[in-house]
Amino acid sequence: MMSAENSRKCPSCGAAAAAMIVKCPYCGHEYGGTGASDGVTAFFERLDALDQELFEAEAAKGPKGPLGAVLAETVKQIAGPSLGDKRKLEMIQNFPIPNSREDITEFVILASSRLKAVPGLFSMASHSEIRDAERYNEAWNAKIKQAYAKARIVFASDPVEMRKIDQMLKDLNVTPGKTASVPKQLLVLLAIGAVAAIVLVLALVFG
Repeated sequence: MMSAENSRKCPSCGAAAAAMIVKCPYCGHEYGGTGASDGVTAFFERLDALDQELFEAEAAKGPKGPLGAVLAETVKQIAGPSLGDKRKLEMIQNFPIPNSREDITEFVILASSRLKAVPGLFSMASHSEIRDAERYNEAWNAKIKQAYAKARIVFASDPVEMRKIDQMLKDLNVTPGKTASVPKQLLVLLAIGAVAAIVLVLALVFG
C-alpha cells in the first residue's frame, strides 16, 4: 500500500497512483507540474543573468596586456575555477530535476545545448579555457543523467514518451553521463607552452 506522501489522487477518476507518474494508469488523465522547487525557464534565465554579470565585471577591468594575460592564466591554472565559475557550477549542480513531462523535456533540451565543444590540439584556447569547458560539460552531463533517470521513473507507464526522450538525446548526440575528456598529450603541451611563455616574459622584463 502506498503512503500518503508517495501517492496522489487522480482528479478525474479518483484513483490512487504513485506521486511521480505523469498520467493516471486508470483513466489516462495527465497530471500537471508536480511541485518542482524551481522552474526550468527561470533557472536558465538566472544562469544567463549571472553569465552577463560576470562578463561585464571582467570587461570593466580593461585589457590586461601580454604580461597581465600570462600571469592571469598562470594564476587560474594554479587556483582552479574562478569564484564566478564556482557560483555557476553550484547553480547547475544544485538545481532539482522537475517531475512533469514538459519540464523534464525542456530541461534536457536546454541542458544539452549548454554542452561545450572541447577545443582541439591546434586551437587558440588556453589550458584554463579547456579545463573550464570540461568542468561545465561534467556538470551538465551529470544533470542530464539525473533528468534521464527521472524520466525513466515518471514515464514508466508511457514507453512511447520514453522512446521520444531517447530519440531526442540521440538527435542531440548526447549520451547521459558520458563526458568527453581532453587528451593528456594536449594538456602536457599546453602546460609546457604556459611555462615557456612565462619564462619569455620574465626574460623580456628582467633581461
